[in-house]
Amino acid sequence: MIGKYFETLIGEEELGKLVTADGFEDALIGIGERINLGSVAVYDVDKCIDILMSRDGMNRTEALEFFDYNVKGSWVGEKTPIWVYMNPYYSMSYDNS
Repeated sequence: MIGKYFETLIGEEELGKLVTADGFEDALIGIGERINLGSVAVYDVDKCIDILMSRDGMNRTEALEFFDYNVKGSWVGEKTPIWVYMNPYYSMSYDNS
């Protein structure tokens, strides 16, 4: 459930059209809009990586690779979420920690 704040922001009908990433609710940072395409969910990549590491026991490299291919790499149409790199040095750093 995305919440009442977003429903108030974009309306119940538009909220129902959002495509969200299952399991990454804590990484949702907002709603974005694109001209003539309506609203899309916006996620913090750093938080997504942290979720994969803590929830699924992946190391950083595994989490980044999984995220890049299975999450960010999934096109689900015009409502595909936007993935924001809040700290690109953190998000793109492949190592085994």
